[in-house]
Amino acid sequence: MKHSKSTAKVCSLLLAFVAVLAVVAGRAATAEKSTGAKKPAPGFSFAVYGDSRSMMYLPGNSDQKEEATKLLVDMFDLVLPEKVSDEVVRKDVKLIYDPATGKLVQIVMPFMTRSEVMTLTLGQGAIRRAAPTKKFVIWRCPGSSPR
Repeated sequence: MKHSKSTAKVCSLLLAFVAVLAVVAGRAATAEKSTGAKKPAPGFSFAVYGDSRSMMYLPGNSDQKEEATKLLVDMFDLVLPEKVSDEVVRKDVKLIYDPATGKLVQIVMPFMTRSEVMTLTLGQGAIRRAAPTKKFVIWRCPGSSPR
């Protein structure tokens, strides 16, 4: 007798669960149909988008050199310990500005080792050329000069 009572309890609980599930699913389907039939109100809408600058955004003016250095330290932090990256950026990374316009035109920084350097040439606020040596160019922006 004990076995049949426990089986009856399990069956009644299972049946109650299925009934509750059917009621909830039916109400959700009805709510979905009623909201889907409405047309959106005419008017202006927009989506909010955060900062779209890439991670390698650097301020391009000579009066923002300290901010540019801090952002380079943050980038070097991805691969080096914090103290080491600060030291490397302050000692080995050179930001070269055009004296006439005050705009950032070139970044010279360590490449694979301290003796190998990468030269990034900038123009119009973007990197136009990346080369570890003058003879070997890794990347050049289409339309930029070959030098």
